[in-house]
Amino acid sequence: MPNILLVALLLIAGGLVSDRAFADDCKRVVITAEDGYSNVRSAPRVANDNLVAAFPSGITVEPGDDRAAKGTRPSSWTQVRSPAAGWVHNSQITRLDCDAPSGVDPNAGNDAIERLARQARGGNPASTASFLALSRGVDGSAAEFYAEALGAWATQSPDTLVAAVAKQPFAIRRAVRDLIAYALEGESLAARGRIRVEMVRQGVEW
Repeated sequence: MPNILLVALLLIAGGLVSDRAFADDCKRVVITAEDGYSNVRSAPRVANDNLVAAFPSGITVEPGDDRAAKGTRPSSWTQVRSPAAGWVHNSQITRLDCDAPSGVDPNAGNDAIERLARQARGGNPASTASFLALSRGVDGSAAEFYAEALGAWATQSPDTLVAAVAKQPFAIRRAVRDLIAYALEGESLAARGRIRVEMVRQGVEW
């Protein structure tokens, strides 16, 4: 019996040490971009054709295995797995203890969404690409705010929105389509139909 008790105590002690070590080692990666968002690339470099998503500042992302970047720019990029897979430049992220505050203005992401939406509707190509790419990186309250901005564009100028989305990669087109459906859910049938009519007119499919 004493031996059994000793083993039990050792197991409990080992578990407590393990839990404490895990807590001490717990880290998270947060988007802390000064612009309020970070573009996500399909490879660890900036190119015109490799934008696959965008993340608003303040969200926590799941890092992946960045060993694939070794030999190119080993310390400049971090691979991420979610909310969307890709590469984020290290200037746009901060590694923090799990219980540490991010220090990001809680309105930074929404401010960036609003700014990019306005510039996108005005025809700025770079802002358009980043705004639409955010469709794959927003969640929670940011997703609600983003859907509202997307819905406003869809109702006010469906022709320019359809033309802009048609130029995006397949994954972004699908994400935008789903968020537009959500944003216009409470709108009239005519409002929802304008996007479909415009897609037919322009001969595009999402």
